[in-house]
Amino acid sequence: MTATRRGRGPFAGWGPGRSLLVIVVAIACTLTVSAIATLAVFSDAKPVAITLSAGRIFPGTRTTSGFVVHDTSGGGTAVDRTSPFAVPGDGISTPTSSWTTSFATNRYLQFDLSAPLPAGLGTTGVAFRLTISSSSPSGTVCSYVNVRRISDDASLATYGSPASPVGCTTGTGFATLVVSLPVVASSDAANDLRVRVYGRDSAGAGSVVDEAVVVGSTPYASFTLYPVRFTDAANATPVSAPWGLDGP
Repeated sequence: MTATRRGRGPFAGWGPGRSLLVIVVAIACTLTVSAIATLAVFSDAKPVAITLSAGRIFPGTRTTSGFVVHDTSGGGTAVDRTSPFAVPGDGISTPTSSWTTSFATNRYLQFDLSAPLPAGLGTTGVAFRLTISSSSPSGTVCSYVNVRRISDDASLATYGSPASPVGCTTGTGFATLVVSLPVVASSDAANDLRVRVYGRDSAGAGSVVDEAVVVGSTPYASFTLYPVRFTDAANATPVSAPWGLDGP
């Protein structure tokens, strides 16, 4: 009979079953380490900077009409009835009566702007944007700008002059004129704004206006003001018409 001696070393007593257990434990440990390493990759990501700022509520009633309008009341394809002064390049524009070849204070185009802004805010970057052409291929139309209040028709500032127009363009292709209006430094001034454009045309022709808006910013948002009334006095006989959706 042969006696079998059980060892007492560090590996004593390990058999096939325990070897399998060791392999399973080893695999589990490997998976755990891999999972920790994977989590470490995600936890090492840098945080994204997010800037939050306080808003402001402006209680009160402010009414404004739509200026970019698509009419589907006929039940068919939408008809673009956008204001002719709102969007340049949309195929909707307004011809004017004829200028003379020299400037005159009784010959002008006048735009009364909408008033959608909360009161009492400062404004920055206010500018009048006019997209215009001559109605004659050979005509050169030149302009300067007078800023007024609607409420009392008082003149606030003039930009350019008969001797130094703020812009000229030749022919029937549209050009955009941008005139900075630093005199409009508050939302109260912007809400009572009238812009008068004095003009002349070298061919004695009329103009075609494709855009006439005032843009700017308050501390809370940018804004665009659209004409709610247009007066054509290029031929020295004023004819005035409101934007149809703004009322009589």
